[in-house]
Amino acid sequence: PEEHKNATICFYMVDTRRKSSLRNITSILNARFWTLTYGLNRFYVEDHGYELDYVQPDNQTHFPERKVGWGKVKVIIDSLREKGPERCEYGVSIDTDAFMRSSEPLA
Repeated sequence: PEEHKNATICFYMVDTRRKSSLRNITSILNARFWTLTYGLNRFYVEDHGYELDYVQPDNQTHFPERKVGWGKVKVIIDSLREKGPERCEYGVSIDTDAFMRSSEPLA
């Protein structure tokens, strides 16, 4: 059988809200949902050798004339260009209220 190299995949969660720490049970119990989904997605990407960036877009840099949702696209494109295809062959945007339910890899 022919061996295939694993795809390099970078996940992006983009939100104006700051995530908090998940270092102990108290911080987990008090965390907001976007922090909890970040934690769950971090487990998924680490298990499969992917990357996860939680990005808080800057109003002036990413979307000076638009609403925050438009900044998500620019943030991801800029990051993929900066990292290059060797590090991030594919970019996946996942909303901050969503998490990967499967343990299966994407590629």
